Amino acid sequence: MASNQAKRKWRERGFVAAQMILPLISFCVFFIYQTIEMLLLAFQRYDVTLGKYVLNGLDNFTYIFTSYSDPLRKTATWNTFFNMFHAWVINPILVPIIIIVSYSFFKKIKCEKFFRVAYMMPGIVSAIVTTMCWKHLFSYDFGPLKTLFSKIAGKDIIFQDTSQNYLWWVVYAYCIWAGLGSHIIMISGAMLRIPEELQDAGQIDGLGFWGELTKIVLPLSMGTISMYLIAIISSPLAFGTQVMFLVPNAGPDNKYYTFAWMMFDSMKSADPNNLTMAAAWGLLYTVLWFPLMWLGRKGLEKITPDVDF
Repeated sequence: MASNQAKRKWRERGFVAAQMILPLISFCVFFIYQTIEMLLLAFQRYDVTLGKYVLNGLDNFTYIFTSYSDPLRKTATWNTFFNMFHAWVINPILVPIIIIVSYSFFKKIKCEKFFRVAYMMPGIVSAIVTTMCWKHLFSYDFGPLKTLFSKIAGKDIIFQDTSQNYLWWVVYAYCIWAGLGSHIIMISGAMLRIPEELQDAGQIDGLGFWGELTKIVLPLSMGTISMYLIAIISSPLAFGTQVMFLVPNAGPDNKYYTFAWMMFDSMKSADPNNLTMAAAWGLLYTVLWFPLMWLGRKGLEKITPDVDF
């Protein structure tokens, strides 16, 4: 009997180990190893004569702060920095849309399942395909939305002209459309956990659509919504893929260039020292963003109700 229990325990432990081994390997390789490698590269340079990376102290960071005496380069660098914060313009627009649509799904509107799939389509299809289709909507040659907006404005609008600001509106519209699906699934899933008894109590008290949303659903879903709000704080660091796919080039003075785009260019560059500079930029932004993330988390903990049901 005791031997059977021991075998069962070993089988259970073996099953748990088999389930955990792949995530642990992925965590060690793609997070711990890459983080350590990034930290080391930030303080190194590539020595051509030796054919390897060597330590160079804080020279990479000194270069970041002192090498932009050229006005054109300084302008381009500041544009790259400030362009990241377009993500902070897009996400506040997304938040109320996500909450209202999620609540509509929670209330089981007509054709709810169809709309769920429709909102998820941009996340299912490759970003290259969706951005290509989106660009064609605003194409100078045959874009239907380009023709429509040109007629409304009474002048020929060229959305692909990177010297103008029109492309930012294309990026905004795409990010709002493509960003709805996964977040709606997450927020509506949190809403579905709310007990029906509380909903019934709200109906008895005469709460309507907006009353139930603001007084019952939102407070009880804030635990999940707060996680999304924290992710918004770090969103500028990842804002770049959408712009890179939608914009033909960075434009004059890096008008459309972003930090994530710069990191991508550094990774594909043939110059090994571009990797060390990318690592230095990454470490610098990590140091800058850590207190923002910490303060945002503490602030949301203060205003997020502690509920359990």
